[in-house]
Amino acid sequence: MLLLRWTCVLFSILFLNACGQNRLVEVKDFKIFIETDEASLTQVIMKLAGRYNQEFGSDVLHIVSTETESNSLIRFQENLREDGNKLGTGQWITTTTQGKSMSLEGEVRTTRVEFGFEVAFDKENFDTKADKFDTNAESNQHLYHLFCHEIGHGMQMDHSDDKHSVMFPSIPEKANREISFADYFNRARSFMGSKSVEKKSAARFPSFGN
Repeated sequence: MLLLRWTCVLFSILFLNACGQNRLVEVKDFKIFIETDEASLTQVIMKLAGRYNQEFGSDVLHIVSTETESNSLIRFQENLREDGNKLGTGQWITTTTQGKSMSLEGEVRTTRVEFGFEVAFDKENFDTKADKFDTNAESNQHLYHLFCHEIGHGMQMDHSDDKHSVMFPSIPEKANREISFADYFNRARSFMGSKSVEKKSAARFPSFGN
């Protein structure tokens, strides 16, 4: 009787393992390291991130103090504007890890995808606007628009042909056109969903994008 029972248990395990389970876990929790020794630049980025979180409606951008605890990077690049006529660049990055565990239902294969990004700003442009950030409304709005645009690339947003979109390729230095931040943040909220989302079947992800 005991032998029959163990035979049934062994058969159940083998059968469930053959079926198995695949689980995809997406982690969207941006922990950002600011790569600069200049306190003024760090302070401006923190203010921009704070405003971003406020308009988003929750803290989706977290500034961390060390690169080892980060999954995202903001840096400042000399002559970026001269190299490609760009005030900033942004790309999204995914880190994928896989693991296995056992449950009563059999083997569970888990694919964990953590989202991050890398953003670079033209240092000269940022320095000039950062000096006037707290006193000049146009400099403040220019940097905020630029910040949102590059973070948008980090959230897998492409450029738009709509001149009122945050994701239109050119960033005005003066407030000479109306920008739809409401539409932008709706797209950002749609991308974020929740910080950890579990799905039944896996999807393929490219290693980076912009």
